[in-house]
Amino acid sequence: MYRLEFAKRSGLGVAAILRSSGRLVDLPARIDTGSEFCIFARAYGEDLGLTIENGDPKFIATANGGRFRAFGHDVTLEVMATL
Repeated sequence: MYRLEFAKRSGLGVAAILRSSGRLVDLPARIDTGSEFCIFARAYGEDLGLTIENGDPKFIATANGGRFRAFGHDVTLEVMATL
């Protein structure tokens, strides 16, 4: 019997760009293939000029049983893998 060990990683790291209404924001991101939504810190939305609370309100459930409130907005997301 052989034991295999892997380094714990919390998603694939990528360089990302968010775009909305002619504005853009560069940011580091992680891809979670099991997630229904892309979740970003409020500051990135504010940098895009979004009025956060005017978005579609949602409660997001986490894998460990937590929940938090978020507001959905349509933005363009561009990513490039950084390994």
